[in-house]
Amino acid sequence: MKGAEDTVSYLTKYYREKLYYADTARSDSEGSFGFEAIGENEEGKYAVVVPGPKYFELVIADGEKIEMATDTSDLTGNMEVLQSENNRLMYDYVAYLTEKRKEREQLVKELEENEGKPKVTAKIKEKYNKLNDEVIAYQVKTYEDNEDLFAAREIYMSVDPEVPEELRKDKEKGYYWFKNHYFDHFNLKDNRIIRTPVFHSKLVNYLNKTLLQVPDTIIAAVDRLVAQLDPESEVFKYVVHYTTYNFETSKIMGLDEVFVHMVDTYYNTGQAYWMDEDKLKNIIEKADTKRKTLIGKTVPDLTLADTSGNWIGIKRDIKKPYVVLFFYDPDCGHCKKE
Repeated sequence: MKGAEDTVSYLTKYYREKLYYADTARSDSEGSFGFEAIGENEEGKYAVVVPGPKYFELVIADGEKIEMATDTSDLTGNMEVLQSENNRLMYDYVAYLTEKRKEREQLVKELEENEGKPKVTAKIKEKYNKLNDEVIAYQVKTYEDNEDLFAAREIYMSVDPEVPEELRKDKEKGYYWFKNHYFDHFNLKDNRIIRTPVFHSKLVNYLNKTLLQVPDTIIAAVDRLVAQLDPESEVFKYVVHYTTYNFETSKIMGLDEVFVHMVDTYYNTGQAYWMDEDKLKNIIEKADTKRKTLIGKTVPDLTLADTSGNWIGIKRDIKKPYVVLFFYDPDCGHCKKE
């Protein structure tokens, strides 16, 4: 690496969409450096971070020896892959996308310049759609020609399954087909997929955008996904852990029901093999505190004092179709506003 002589570089690995430290190397006076081999169970998408900070990505997979050369003026643009079929494939793909991105930006610019001219913009949109089709065709062909390479599989993961033509006119049937085939391009038995940003972004999109944000719908879909996974795999751990966290912290009212379901189904049954005893106890207790206040559940038969000091049982004494409970704290600014 020209421009990185006598410096320290870091090997980092993807987990979710972020990079985490994996190894350190010091380059010699000519900018040469190397990292020790990564074990098979740690293969995936990595990045090398150099002073700047700057970084370039690489695929460590299929037991390949990897040799690459570049310089710090443009780490990706000047990359030369000397040895590694995975990385040759990846950098060819990066170069292709760079060219197509320039074409797309030009079309977007033309759309903005011709706003209010429907005939002109229609032709530009046609070119835009054709460009997207070309990129997808490239991705699919890359995979079909190189199925044995992990880099090709990662590229294929970014391609959405194509809804059959006979279902496209019926939005509902098309949606259900797409939802049920969402992970068709993923090898869910391959633990390496969790060490790519692609799988994480696809999972986030599936949970929060593809699925209707209704607890029953999400629960059924997640259970169906988890059922396809090896219970002792890293993918199982990743999907169960992230899904639980996602709905524990969701801002959408009512989706804490998904969190409770995840805890009851996977943590409280001994399947969360990665959890130590204290953390497992804490998450189960947290689910228990939410259980009786989930939307749609019947409220416990609370006995409370009315404004005259009489004690009234909500179920026992109030014989009405609906009872509204309003919890008020005189020191709470939000309560006062309401």
